[in-house]
Amino acid sequence: MPLKTRSKHDKEGIFIKQWVPELAAVPPHLLHEPWKLSLIEQRLYHCEIGTDYPFPIVPIEETRRHASDAIWSVRKKNTC
Repeated sequence: MPLKTRSKHDKEGIFIKQWVPELAAVPPHLLHEPWKLSLIEQRLYHCEIGTDYPFPIVPIEETRRHASDAIWSVRKKNTC
């Protein structure tokens, strides 16, 4: 589920915590991007990134930017 959709429709993380128990102790404001947890937060919330929860497979911001550029490129071609 895309990040924007998750944070908009599951602000409290109820769905995520139900289906991803590794994130059960992570508070809602950190839940939607768990790979950004600091080492202290990982210990505090019992969720070690790379062990209990995987690192992102792709660089998320870079991939989002690339997809956005591709979409806008197609839209520009179709409006000319």
